[in-house]
Amino acid sequence: MIAGRRAYFVVIVAATLAGALMVGCGDDGASKGDGGAKTARSVILLIGDGMGEAHRTAARLYSVGRDGQLAMDTLPVAGMARTWSTESVVTDSAAAGTALATGVKTYNKAIAVDPDGKPVPTVLEKAKEAGKSTGLVTNVWLPHATPASFAAHNADRDDYLGIALDMFDHNVDVLFGGGEDYFLPQGTAGCFPDDGDRTDGRNLIDEAVAKGYGHVCTEADLSGVDPSNTDRLL
Repeated sequence: MIAGRRAYFVVIVAATLAGALMVGCGDDGASKGDGGAKTARSVILLIGDGMGEAHRTAARLYSVGRDGQLAMDTLPVAGMARTWSTESVVTDSAAAGTALATGVKTYNKAIAVDPDGKPVPTVLEKAKEAGKSTGLVTNVWLPHATPASFAAHNADRDDYLGIALDMFDHNVDVLFGGGEDYFLPQGTAGCFPDDGDRTDGRNLIDEAVAKGYGHVCTEADLSGVDPSNTDRLL
């Protein structure tokens, strides 16, 4: 893990079809609490975007059979979260992501704001305030609604340029995902052929590197990173 054995909070988003989650508490470097019990120092939150009980059941039947168990079935504690929006029982990734990230229900398309459009604190922001390293890892673009709900505040999930800037300003230590063009100015190409989309002229990738981030584009680049001296990575 980047940043060695420091306590961390990482959100991993995998897009599937906005809902179910799995929480893991790592005991890497865990401290002893009262009575000698281990106290987790780090948390990894895994979100299958769009995944619900029906998807889990289908995966169980397909992979391990009716009487088998998925890895998530073996967790010692389970719970349910209702992620419908304030305007509909059919939520979208933004409202559902906001519910998971903040505990506050909001309207569809809203990113970590309440129904009145006021920003509400996210669990990633709370982790940052507590001194933990933080990360967002996703197989979609970073300003997508679900990862954005943890490190941005916006009334409209489609404002990718504004969301990218807000995420950049949150100083998340590890940012892995797509959407490079939302971090680059128009007329500027990065690791991939498409030019940037930013109309404010800012190159957020160059700004991140200037702030001390490492920047990788390929699997080979990532394999070459030395975690022992890398605290921040894009």
